[in-house]
Amino acid sequence: IQASDTTDDASHRIEREFVSQMNTSDESETRRRSIRSLLSGNARTVEFSGACVFLDAPRRNRLYLPGSFNPLHDGHKGMLVAASKHDPGKLGAAFELSVENADKGLLDEEEIARRIAQFIAADLPVVLTRAPLFTTKSDLFPESTFVVGYDTAIRLVQERYYGSEAEMVRQFATLVQRGCSFLVAGRFDATTGTYLSMKDMHVPDVLGAMGMFAGMEEAAFRNDISSTELRTRAKRGETS
Repeated sequence: IQASDTTDDASHRIEREFVSQMNTSDESETRRRSIRSLLSGNARTVEFSGACVFLDAPRRNRLYLPGSFNPLHDGHKGMLVAASKHDPGKLGAAFELSVENADKGLLDEEEIARRIAQFIAADLPVVLTRAPLFTTKSDLFPESTFVVGYDTAIRLVQERYYGSEAEMVRQFATLVQRGCSFLVAGRFDATTGTYLSMKDMHVPDVLGAMGMFAGMEEAAFRNDISSTELRTRAKRGETS
């Protein structure tokens, strides 16, 4: 592991370290060491991108697609590609996997390694964090756009998840202050037989005035597959 440049940021200091051009023989151990650094709190982020691993080097002004990726599927990949076309001005795009969940706690090392192996096999960039909340993500990735599905977006604008309207507004104001926003991808609703998109969301006026939400059109992205459905198929031994 080599030390790279150190950058001063308005909100915090970013220590950059990286591992480059990993040999096949030590690639697995490098991944493990990087995961342990995150779990122990010695690194805030670990990015796997191509043949490189970046420790504690969160990058601003990008598109990030957060998720659990259990499993990673074509819907995730297509969503990030469509988001990149929708907002080509961002400085790159990556998936973001928080290994910490507000309700379920931390993923263990084995499970994290299994999930990131999907991205490495597909040669796709993924950033590991311990940031289950978007306010925490925004601190790591200021000026970035978070790509979310319709169901996630609906939960984001519901007061009951915050305890009060004042707390909801406070958290969104923090995101605005850090220059972050959301790009919403729609989904097909089998119950109603309709495609739900940003236009179907009820965004409280106080949040709508902040201008944080934009939507992708159905023509730009639509994939009706879901991680839950794939896990159900896997349990049944189905492959398609």
